[in-house]
Amino acid sequence: MLPWGHAAVGYVCYSLWSRFGKGRAVTNKEFWFLLFATQLPDLVDKTLGWSLDVLPSGRSLAHSLFTTVLLVFIVSLIGRRADVADLATAFNLGYVSHILTDALTVVIRRDTEFLVFLFWPIIQTPYDPGSRTVFGELTQALQHGLFTPRTGIFLLLVFLLWTADGWPGLPANISDFW
Repeated sequence: MLPWGHAAVGYVCYSLWSRFGKGRAVTNKEFWFLLFATQLPDLVDKTLGWSLDVLPSGRSLAHSLFTTVLLVFIVSLIGRRADVADLATAFNLGYVSHILTDALTVVIRRDTEFLVFLFWPIIQTPYDPGSRTVFGELTQALQHGLFTPRTGIFLLLVFLLWTADGWPGLPANISDFW
């Protein structure tokens, strides 16, 4: 999944949790924790796997269920102790939504043999050459039509939800942004 897809799915998950679980919209701080977490697995694995050739794949260490469970546990513990449980939840939902959407994408494409990334390092992932780049992946996505009307409709609905939440992540007065 592409970066904006992970951000959109994570936002929907957290916004619905916040609305129905807390009875309020997403806050600015929660938005930024969530956004960072939705991108973190790719920032780690694609950098270390593709750019630095330290990991075997663009989906390994940070996409592993072992890393995910450990990270969610640590972030939850810190969130409770520092009395920032909502920020921890935003981070955790963003991170977990990234892993689940990557797994779901593999299942939808019927490439289930690639689900082994969930169990790295117990099960090795197929070697993913370090010559791949994020720019190359985005170019390939454009060429293969990953921007479909269905994707556009989903992103529009996410934009409407974000608008209904009061555009968290942006300052209340846009002139304060600059």
